[in-house]
Amino acid sequence: ARELSPRRYYSGSCDVWSVGVLLLILLNGDLPFFGGRRSEATDAEDIAISLRAGRFSAQARDFVARLLDPDPFRRPSAAAALAHPWLGRPWTPDAAAESAQELSRALVSFAEASL
Repeated sequence: ARELSPRRYYSGSCDVWSVGVLLLILLNGDLPFFGGRRSEATDAEDIAISLRAGRFSAQARDFVARLLDPDPFRRPSAAAALAHPWLGRPWTPDAAAESAQELSRALVSFAEASL
């Protein structure tokens, strides 16, 4: 997370950011940043591109976008993130199939990108 600094206190919002990055990688099958030391604005643009390019549900996109909010004060706490509808959607055969398809697409895309 951008707010990390060796001389500054940071809250759990950095961990929430990290979960968001990992989740975006798993769902999208690609790294959300294009590398190099760049500005906060460029990182936000990279995240927006990755979110738009993702082939996953609107709820998943909303969840990841909230976790990756550049402002650590607007980013949800871990407890608030766990209450997001994408994590708590009721189980139905259709919802389970959609989740399995999302995960399967993400894993295939990740595997292809790793070759």
